[in-house]
Amino acid sequence: MGVVSFFSSFFIILASICSNLISFLANTIQLLSYFNVGEWCLLTVKVGRCLLRDILKDQGISIQQLANRLGVSRQQVSKYVNDKKKMSFETALNVAAVLNVSVLELYEIIEVGIKNGRQ
Repeated sequence: MGVVSFFSSFFIILASICSNLISFLANTIQLLSYFNVGEWCLLTVKVGRCLLRDILKDQGISIQQLANRLGVSRQQVSKYVNDKKKMSFETALNVAAVLNVSVLELYEIIEVGIKNGRQ
């Protein structure tokens, strides 16, 4: 791989990571929109099922292709797709970057409750 090709790939990956970070921050701001002046609000959520199967289907990517792009085994990705194992945050960041989606799009986010109060 030539130097130009290396830097080209590096900047594409960097741009994807930045894009995911911006998306993550936008989603965080959306969650913080529950806050009101003079009040606090605790939004409780839990992580639901993995949506990786749907994302791969929508993008026309196989489990093997994703595994190759991530440099992991097909079996490992299959565990994520079939909800047999949750991805680490680092893995989720890498998967999101490869698929050009937000980390928050990889799993269902289930709102469990909101607790409000005065400061």
